[in-house]
Amino acid sequence: MDGAPPDGQSDCVLFVHGWAESRHTWDKVVGLLDSRIEIVALDLPGHGDSGVVLPSRQEALEFATISLKAVIQDLKARHRHLLVVGHSMGGLIALLAIAELSNGARPDGLLLIAPMAPDLKEIPFAARAFAHVPKWLVKLGAGIGLAKPLLIKNLKRCVCDPTCLPESYIKHLVGSHASARGMDVLSSYVESARRLRGRAQALSGDITNARLGKVRILWGDDDQLLPPATAAFFQQAMPESVVISVKAAGHILQMDQPGIVADHVLKLVDFWNRD
Repeated sequence: MDGAPPDGQSDCVLFVHGWAESRHTWDKVVGLLDSRIEIVALDLPGHGDSGVVLPSRQEALEFATISLKAVIQDLKARHRHLLVVGHSMGGLIALLAIAELSNGARPDGLLLIAPMAPDLKEIPFAARAFAHVPKWLVKLGAGIGLAKPLLIKNLKRCVCDPTCLPESYIKHLVGSHASARGMDVLSSYVESARRLRGRAQALSGDITNARLGKVRILWGDDDQLLPPATAAFFQQAMPESVVISVKAAGHILQMDQPGIVADHVLKLVDFWNRD
């Protein structure tokens, strides 16, 4: 987890990455933020450099939710204001964690970037099918070198301009996820996400009842992984949320348009400091 020690009076922004990513997906955005803001960017369990071993394939998402819930509680208690920024699967995990918190422990703002919906309706079949791949086949694919090109192809498909992806970032993700263990972690998250489908309506109610207040949702108009139609679930669950379409941006909007993401982060933080 990256972040400076809090002083109790600062505003904090917590960044939560998506599936098959790492905390470094936010590097461009973080570089554009005010140095007075405390920044915390974490690796979800099993991702990046977390070194965390998941309890089971069926409980990956639940485990990540519990872990993130504890982080949010801690940061909220030690900062003046807290903004949570979640991308894709990380956006869904953030929502699930926040919905379980009491009013005083919830963040002051939420910025979602192409969040994954628990009904999985708009998720491409190929992604959903990944959960059904047997563990032995995942291990075999990684062993004969199939994982690396698949990960790179998927990563480049998630942006409008592949040149926006730093080579160091691609190398880090491949190093984290192209192994048999890394691929098994990714399939575990998809498998556990499938278990949410039957609870989608109840989860929508939980999110609505949480009354999350100031929520902005950004969506790339060229998102090939989770099309903008996915926003319908969140608009229904959070009627007061604002959905903003971003041009020339794919699924990993923070790579395609880091300046726009940073601008929205700063606007939300400035809202707290008007006085």
